[in-house]
Amino acid sequence: KDRLGHYDQPLLQALCRAALDAGTELQPVVYDSAASDASLVYYAGGAQRIACLGQVRANSHGYEVARLSVFDHMLNTLVQFMRDFAG
Repeated sequence: KDRLGHYDQPLLQALCRAALDAGTELQPVVYDSAASDASLVYYAGGAQRIACLGQVRANSHGYEVARLSVFDHMLNTLVQFMRDFAG
């Protein structure tokens, strides 16, 4: 969930399963003061179901700092999700 919309729970569960199948885990979070591109599309009526993925990071003086492995894990999760996708 973020400021503009609730993410689709079955879709989030499918993404979490895909992450486990890909050998990693997702960390679901709630943002009450930020909005994602996904929720903006939902808010405008462009999608019926939404979810949002982002990398774990720290912000240091305006620069995003993240381990390179998180990008591999995110990619592997998305590939696994697409393999499992049933519509």
